[in-house]
Amino acid sequence: MKNIDIKSVIIGVLATVLIIVSMGATNQDENLGDIVVNSIKVVNENGKTAAMLIVTESGGGLAIYNNDGKTAAILNAAQPGGDLWIYNNDGKPAAGLIATESGGNLATYNNDGKTAA
Repeated sequence: MKNIDIKSVIIGVLATVLIIVSMGATNQDENLGDIVVNSIKVVNENGKTAAMLIVTESGGGLAIYNNDGKTAAILNAAQPGGDLWIYNNDGKPAAGLIATESGGNLATYNNDGKTAA
């Protein structure tokens, strides 16, 4: 009876695995198709939300947050068009651009969150 060399067995197994992995590899330049989700959340290295893309009743929205996790900006689909909000470091509204049925509104706010113009 012949003795089986363990090195030969290991080489055979590894070669088989390499062939199987090579057959399953795909080209990274190919289109992966559609990705369907209800929201996408991006977090920073501390686990705080940095940005979020969400589905809303009117369509969709994009929110961006500062390092403290407070809202920095929101772009939102709304009726009859959309709105854009910019916030200060405390997370209070600083300015808003809103589409309305009669055209649009631009509002600015002071540090207390009260309308300035």
